[in-house]
Amino acid sequence: MEVVILGSGTFIPIPERSSPSILVRSKETCLLLDIGPGTLRQMGRLGLSFSIIDYICLSHFHPDHTADIIYLLFTLKNTDPLFKKPITLLGPPGTREFLKSLQSAYKGYINLSPKLLKIDELGKKSRRNCKNLIVASYPVRHVSESIGFRIIEKDEGKSIAYSGDTGICEDVIELSRDVDLAILECSFPEEYLKKRGIDTHLSPSDAGKIAQEAKAKSLLLTHLYPECLRIDILERCRRYYKGNIIIAKDLMRLKV
Repeated sequence: MEVVILGSGTFIPIPERSSPSILVRSKETCLLLDIGPGTLRQMGRLGLSFSIIDYICLSHFHPDHTADIIYLLFTLKNTDPLFKKPITLLGPPGTREFLKSLQSAYKGYINLSPKLLKIDELGKKSRRNCKNLIVASYPVRHVSESIGFRIIEKDEGKSIAYSGDTGICEDVIELSRDVDLAILECSFPEEYLKKRGIDTHLSPSDAGKIAQEAKAKSLLLTHLYPECLRIDILERCRRYYKGNIIIAKDLMRLKV
């Protein structure tokens, strides 16, 4: 599988870091993990067409993780010749209502035929066959609907975990158990989280603890706020995790 970091940032505008989105490509399947603002533009910068997308996996409904769904649907609706390949939107309970609210606000401009846009709401622990990939959902600690995703390639058995936004919890450890690559958010320094009483995001130390306990083979840190970029992320993470650590950068490409 190939992992392409389209956005490694947050909702804070930073020139070098777009909002969250990660492209996962296998021989047969292409899926997006979240689709924050700027996702399609980032694909364009790499010479990748939106037409390759088969699945979009939404971890939760915050705008920095979902806003480009509006742009994508508007593009699909108005592409000439009309786009014919269906896309499946995988998300937590409430995804159908979330999309319906967007379509109502945009008064039909982003409405697609059910033949072109399929909605699949996942439970807190669900599995789906997505061509040659298995996509499993796990509950995580952020907002009520939040889920993370575990992606397994059927042929080679390679696996990726994606936390979305989360705090430390048993489910995110289980999500990351023995994966080839754990993609974990890394929002703020631990002192920032502690001072503000935030337990719904991770620090570099938290991500290291999760990856070490889960025995993940490699760790990719993403969703980086400016406060986190001012510290030595690697040093803090390596206090706990002894494996390979990668700090995400926009347009980075990795093989799993």
